[in-house]
Amino acid sequence: MDGTLFDSDSIHCQVFEELLARFGIDCPPAVYREKICGRHNDSIFQDFLPSLDELAKSALIAEKEELFRKRAENLLSPLPGLMDLLTFAKE
Repeated sequence: MDGTLFDSDSIHCQVFEELLARFGIDCPPAVYREKICGRHNDSIFQDFLPSLDELAKSALIAEKEELFRKRAENLLSPLPGLMDLLTFAKE
């Protein structure tokens, strides 16, 4: 429910920026929005790192997801109005 319940783009952007920097690839927010946002990890890493074999790509995808989840725990917050909506729905 990304973008509906939470806005996690900034966290995804940070993680991609960090991972791609290891390979000498600059990924500022504009690149994230243009070439990454809304796409599947497999396609993203294939485009940015086409020479990675499947095992290395799978490991990088797993690492990306783990980094995202760890950061999301502390940094994600509900979009405005979500908690009111959930309270209303519960009642």
